[in-house]
Amino acid sequence: AIATEPRLMPHLHLSLQHGDDLILKRMKRRHLRDDAIQFCEEARKLRPDMVFGADIIAGFPTETEAHFENSVKLVDECDLTWLHVFPYSARQGTPAARMPAVDGRLIKERAAILRQKGDEKVQTHLRDQVGKVHAVLMENPNMGRTEQFTEVCFDASQQESEIVTAQITDIVNGKLFAAPVTPYPILYSFRRCPYAMRARLAIASSEIQVELREIVLRDKTPEFLETSPTATVPCLKIGERIVDESLHIMAWALGQNDPENLMQMPTEGYSLMSTCDGTFKHALDRYKYPTRYPEIDPIVNRDAASSFIQELEQRLDGNLFGPDPKLADFAILPFIRQFAHVDLDWFSAQPWEKTVVWLQSFKDSARFAAIMDKYPKWVNGDAPTYFPYQD
Repeated sequence: AIATEPRLMPHLHLSLQHGDDLILKRMKRRHLRDDAIQFCEEARKLRPDMVFGADIIAGFPTETEAHFENSVKLVDECDLTWLHVFPYSARQGTPAARMPAVDGRLIKERAAILRQKGDEKVQTHLRDQVGKVHAVLMENPNMGRTEQFTEVCFDASQQESEIVTAQITDIVNGKLFAAPVTPYPILYSFRRCPYAMRARLAIASSEIQVELREIVLRDKTPEFLETSPTATVPCLKIGERIVDESLHIMAWALGQNDPENLMQMPTEGYSLMSTCDGTFKHALDRYKYPTRYPEIDPIVNRDAASSFIQELEQRLDGNLFGPDPKLADFAILPFIRQFAHVDLDWFSAQPWEKTVVWLQSFKDSARFAAIMDKYPKWVNGDAPTYFPYQD
């Protein structure tokens, strides 16, 4: 979910409480410090832009200087940014209240040290943001928050409750200032890639224009390789911000403008999208590319992928959630198309008539035709190609 769920922002607040294993056991917590460190490392591998906040208690009973130093070190080892520091206060009737207490002045001193550490981490985070581009959710006309929960101020009023694409320009009195971004975002795409198809579908629906740069996968341009951390399409460049995952591109586009209400769908849609990108795509690849997986029978994987089609068949009523398409329809259809075209005669003969009609209607639509225009390979110096095309 951290890697693929478009509604999940790169900001997680953790209930760590302490950085020493003995104190954690005495708190009856169910994790150890190494668990916290490992979780933060793994989450950042999936989302390199992830920022963490955490609750930390200073002066828990029996806390020694060494125990406390482990909490201070954990701030760096987990690379925490937003610290909520609480000086311990006893609550009658709890096991901790019967443990040997830490001197009250020492508790305050340790809490102050942790808060100072937290302030330093926040200032480092703020400095790192200058020059970057963020999607800022406006809480009032002159203040909003980035995806990482960082407060951002604007000199010029923006529309309250809207998401504004903005570049961080300065830090003034400990606060970030930003200005809306005006250049066209750049979309690196490959026409036949289903991940790129669904990104283009969302961008076209949002009516936001981007500069489209067509990539040839066997001969990727240096500019693309420098931009995309994974060297895969689609990849969206918004100022200095890079969005390198197709579902996040869809969420970004529809977060700016969603005139068809594609995002307004039941939560089951996100579960279907996760299955599509997980078990279905795993089986699809092994069915479509048998030479890459010679040890696996492609028909076994075709049958495994078919179980997802059968699940969709049970849900379809024109589209997955009624007569109007939603985000899940456009996130999944390009992969159903890829699966069907491995053996279209076999696919069309299966007892999933509603799925066949759903796919055919999509392929016959003006919407699909509009995202499948052919473009030459982009090279540096070419005149811009804008997508979606507007007269």
